[in-house]
Amino acid sequence: MQSSLVLGAALLAGCSDRKTPTAPSAPPLAATAAVDHSYTWTVKCSGDGPSDAVWVWAAAGAALASGRGTCYPSSSPISGSGVRPGAADSLRACIWQFNNARATCQSWTFDAASAFKAQLKSTSTYYFFGSKLTATATLNIAELIGSPTGDVQVTASTTGAQIDPDGYAVAIDGGAGQPLAVNGTVTFSQLSVGDHSVALSGLAANCTVSGPNPVTVTVPSGATVQTAFQITCAQVLGVIAFERWSNPGAMEIYVMNAGESGATRLTNDWNDFFNGLPAWSPDGAKIAFVSDRDGYNDNYEIYVMNADGSSVTRLTNSPGYDLVPAWSPDGKRIAFESSRDGNHEIYVMNADGSNAVNLSQNAASDGGPAWSPDGTRIAFATDRDGNSEIYIMKADGSGVTRLTRDQAGEGHPAWSPDGAKIAFERDDGSIYVMNADGSGVTRLTRSRGSDTSPAWSPDGTKIAFVTANYEIYVMNPDGSGQTSITNGGFDAYPAWRPR
Repeated sequence: MQSSLVLGAALLAGCSDRKTPTAPSAPPLAATAAVDHSYTWTVKCSGDGPSDAVWVWAAAGAALASGRGTCYPSSSPISGSGVRPGAADSLRACIWQFNNARATCQSWTFDAASAFKAQLKSTSTYYFFGSKLTATATLNIAELIGSPTGDVQVTASTTGAQIDPDGYAVAIDGGAGQPLAVNGTVTFSQLSVGDHSVALSGLAANCTVSGPNPVTVTVPSGATVQTAFQITCAQVLGVIAFERWSNPGAMEIYVMNAGESGATRLTNDWNDFFNGLPAWSPDGAKIAFVSDRDGYNDNYEIYVMNADGSSVTRLTNSPGYDLVPAWSPDGKRIAFESSRDGNHEIYVMNADGSNAVNLSQNAASDGGPAWSPDGTRIAFATDRDGNSEIYIMKADGSGVTRLTRDQAGEGHPAWSPDGAKIAFERDDGSIYVMNADGSGVTRLTRSRGSDTSPAWSPDGTKIAFVTANYEIYVMNPDGSGQTSITNGGFDAYPAWRPR
């Protein structure tokens, strides 16, 4: 195919025109400095066939620079930019239509010191295999004297859940980012005419952009081009550790991203009978858990491992059962339930297993310790007043206070992250929540089976629990939106990883 400059030279030489309209013109200014100027062009087609537009900038009848654009009726208008040599004093353009040997052409002369615009429109009718076809094309060329600029307006539209209120940053061509609200607009002004890269950054991990990012936009001269980013943010439920009864008959600890399919097994010793009751360290780096791996169904002890299941270390070594580990918020201590003194009591030890101290010191059965978020109190279940009820005590074992007073038994207390609420299970098979002082008891679940083991998400927006068919569900703190996150296993005792 011939180059546009060769074709342009042919235009100047007087190629055959189907029609050559007369256009207003102005004599060139000979004294104008030879300064190159940028221009933009568009070619738009309609009708039945493609069109080819060619134009040439000239001085004293000699071609200096040219351009070319081919458009098709089914596509959007094509556009681009170029440079008009400062010495040019005239422009000639022609449009050819498919299967038509003649072109529609026009010439212009112009004042090199002024803004220049030109438009050429061509319509041709021809026959193709007996069918009458009509093609129309329009060429627009616009030029500004000086350094032409335009603007880019960037809009963000965000939907979904847990949207980051801090918004995003948007940058042009890798430059300094400008803040952009989650549903906001920012305008970059006086950008050079031509293509620019627009990039959106600062997205939270749960948010994605629909479509390309960065995106390329073409800045028009003296106008604004708009581009928009559509962002969707997914609900972030977090990572949950839990226990699962797996073949050939061992209880093992798994982790999963809540709300996603697939779980990763952390404990994997087929000689074990039980590995369960996981509890995350406050930094999410370790998991304390209970296992009978060193006694086989006869001696439950507390162990700790890395979050990936490596470096398993035994923390307790007593003749009784050591159960339900719970890390203090500062990560320095672990509260747990133990029968080492003949009945179940609440103990606390250092995170390395040393210096275990009996906190509850009561003849009744005390168990299921849960630290308050500020580390000053421990909630637990005890039958010291007849049936199992929820109590709290100070972290040193003093100041024991009863919270629940119901004929049904309560257990498994779980503090909300802000310390204002305590969720718990009741013998009627439901999950309840109450204020931290025991007031405002509210029932959250009403299933036909038994719902147990409530656990708050780190942000306080969800409560995980276990249903009668041993599946893990999550719900809102008011009991609404109950949704299964496991399916087909024998799963229990969920524990959220801290963020």
